[in-house]
Amino acid sequence: MDERPEVLILDLGSQYTKVIGRTLREIGYRSIISSSAKAVQRLESWKPKGIILSGGSASVDDADAPQPPEGILNLNVPILGICYGMQWMAQKLGGVITREVGKKEYGSAKINLFMDDPLFSGLPSEGVDGIRTVWASHGDSVSVVPDGFK
Repeated sequence: MDERPEVLILDLGSQYTKVIGRTLREIGYRSIISSSAKAVQRLESWKPKGIILSGGSASVDDADAPQPPEGILNLNVPILGICYGMQWMAQKLGGVITREVGKKEYGSAKINLFMDDPLFSGLPSEGVDGIRTVWASHGDSVSVVPDGFK
C-alpha cells in the first residue's frame, strides 16, 4: 500500500493549519504540512492528489507575505485556498484583492456554497440555497474572481 501523503498543506501562517491536518486524518486522508520554502523539495519526490493553501495574517500585497511556489498552479491537481491562500491564488490567476484599511472582519459571516460542486458533496445541507454561517477573520477580500472561478 502507498503510504505517501495524499494532500500537501502549505502553512502560510494560519493558527489553524494543524487543525486542517488533523481534520484530514479524521476523514481518512494522509497529509503533510509544509512551509512554502520546502514545498518545491516535497513536490519533487511525490505528486499530491490535492493541495491546501492555509490562511494567514498577511496581506497578499505585503512585502514579506508568504509566497507559495507559483508552479503549484500548473500541477493539474485540485487546490483549496483558505483565506490568505485563496487571496494569493486569486491574485496570481488574475483576480483582484481589495483591502479596506481599518476594516477587519472577525466573527460570523454568511457564505453561499454551490452545493452541486463535487468539493462540497456529502456536506449536510444547511440554510437556504447553500447559505452557511462560517467564521471569518480577515481584512482583505477577493473583489473580482479570476476567469473560470465562481
